[in-house]
Amino acid sequence: MIANHFVEKYFNGDEYLWIGGNIGEVAMINDYYMHINEMVDYLRFNYTTEQLLEHYDYVLQTTSWNLDHKDEKQKAVVNIKNYLKLKPVA
Repeated sequence: MIANHFVEKYFNGDEYLWIGGNIGEVAMINDYYMHINEMVDYLRFNYTTEQLLEHYDYVLQTTSWNLDHKDEKQKAVVNIKNYLKLKPVA
């Protein structure tokens, strides 16, 4: 199963659960929420654990900024496929 492999690779096999019991959708691993499509992409593009956590934090910060600045031009979020090539500069 993809989720098992993902959790083993990035979270040392920690326990996880599917949100709302919806297996194959969004999993909670420790304090992280990962959609199955994100898991597939992180594995496909061979992210390291550090890169995954960096991207996860980047998405949260960008999304939070967009919510706080609704009247301003919104920042685009770089997806998993392109993040390592186009990593935004702080």
